[in-house]
Amino acid sequence: QTALASLNIISGMHGTYRIGGSEQADFPTIQSAVDALAIGIDGAVTFQIESGTYNECVRIPELTGLSATNTLTIESLSGNREDVQIHYESYSPAYGEEYGVFNILGADYVTLRHLTFYTSCTSFAGIVFVGNISRYITLQDCYLHAPLVDSGTDRLRLVYTKANNAENQNNDYFTLTDCLLEGGYIGLYLGGTSYVSYTPETGAVVCRNTFRNQGNQSLYVPSESNITIQGNSFYNDAT
Repeated sequence: QTALASLNIISGMHGTYRIGGSEQADFPTIQSAVDALAIGIDGAVTFQIESGTYNECVRIPELTGLSATNTLTIESLSGNREDVQIHYESYSPAYGEEYGVFNILGADYVTLRHLTFYTSCTSFAGIVFVGNISRYITLQDCYLHAPLVDSGTDRLRLVYTKANNAENQNNDYFTLTDCLLEGGYIGLYLGGTSYVSYTPETGAVVCRNTFRNQGNQSLYVPSESNITIQGNSFYNDAT
């Protein structure tokens, strides 16, 4: 008697996909598009988001197949950052947990481009939150805004990278370019491992951004090596 076996090979995702409510859209929400990537990535993937407001708390986990060649780009379909508004207004962390409106949690080579992110809930740890060893993350031409926070227990960072205090836990090679960051407690917080015995976070690029009306600090970099900070503008004209 001959035993037969079958093998079903499923290819990963690659190419350009559309997110939104139109008949042309491949996915209705950002999170549903991200969830589809669980089968893996075998080429560069671009998600183009139709104009509109998206009330979502998005989480991008570690994804199989991402690389310098097989990148993930999430951008507005129009190329105008004001056309796609991503927000969330409810923050309910478990004990000891921190997260943001848009979270990159272990994925590498992700670019967010021509998008707006906001919240009126200043309890969030961040609006864009990067953690769990996410490397080569880029925000380009994005607008992040929240109410100004200058006192109390809320410490909303508009962009927050967080690393555990252990070796090889950093979110290296983070890039923020041509963005507008308005309000919050801190504009950009680059939080690499802080113990002197561990290798510091490295390779961040912060260029040509505008920081406006943060309640505490526009840019906070407590532990970072080989960082490039150039051509940024800082304003405080809040009344």
